Amino acid sequence: MPSIHKLKNRLGCIVTGQYRLKQTLYHKFSGGNPYTVLQLADASGSIRVYCWPESGLLSELPDQPEKVVEVTMYVRVFNDEVVADLRGIRLPGPDEVINAALLLDRAACPPVAVPALVSLATFVHRLAPQALRGFVNRVLLDEHVDHQLLRCKASQRHHHRYRGGLLVHSVQVMDVAQAMAIAGGLTPLETAITQVTALFHDLGKLRSVGSDTNRPVPQHLVRHETQTLRLLAPHLDWLRARAPEIASGIEYSLDYLAQPAAHRGQARFVGAELVASADRMSAALDNGRRLNDLLQVARPPATNPANTSNTQDHAAASAASAH
Repeated sequence: MPSIHKLKNRLGCIVTGQYRLKQTLYHKFSGGNPYTVLQLADASGSIRVYCWPESGLLSELPDQPEKVVEVTMYVRVFNDEVVADLRGIRLPGPDEVINAALLLDRAACPPVAVPALVSLATFVHRLAPQALRGFVNRVLLDEHVDHQLLRCKASQRHHHRYRGGLLVHSVQVMDVAQAMAIAGGLTPLETAITQVTALFHDLGKLRSVGSDTNRPVPQHLVRHETQTLRLLAPHLDWLRARAPEIASGIEYSLDYLAQPAAHRGQARFVGAELVASADRMSAALDNGRRLNDLLQVARPPATNPANTSNTQDHAAASAASAH
């Protein structure tokens, strides 16, 4: 199923894809016949899709924005803009969604986090096994996660403390953990479990940190690690019924990470320790302490030439008076 950005390569073709319904606009021809324009979006862009009376689909259009829709459409150009004519539409069930990351609206994503969103969509596209991808899709489609993930900060005063920072941090931790897992010889399944744990390890910050200047009230009174487990609980139940070994790996890792670092000890699954290490690395990289910062501490304080000259003159005068 093509992303909206790639539809420009499918002009004159009938294609089927899954997108986010952003807006439904109702119009009438001068003769009074109605037609509708759907504004669809995904992580790559947006497109206008026309529903004409002769399609017989006007009565089937969903009237709620932000719904995930699967549409069949004829792609064309109108006034130098890629548009489409609707041929079919339906609401896919959660288990039918192919890539929920691709359904996150790019327009709602702060520019600094767009590369992370693209990386996330690529990760979900390649993720296996199917049960694990289904778990990730369900979390991303959760109304308590969804587009909030695009805007949330990773912290209020520390690392990645800007809108979109949580997504940037989470994807970076996921990538670093993957590199360590591969270098350490973990199996593809163990690596995937480690990556998904890394992706969602700070999910509770949607409730405890948020995207505004002030923390949400009273959610910030509960540790974000606890909030993470609460947000993921129904989705872990879903995964446990289909792949209990995968659910156990993720749940154990999150429980390990929820403990204070000084009390964790050696993890029973190394993936949990890899996520903890990657988390520290991502935070350190964002804090920006580089070689120049180190050398600045060792450099002697700069002296003012004027002060130096005055000091020398004073010393010379003192010596003269002594003689």
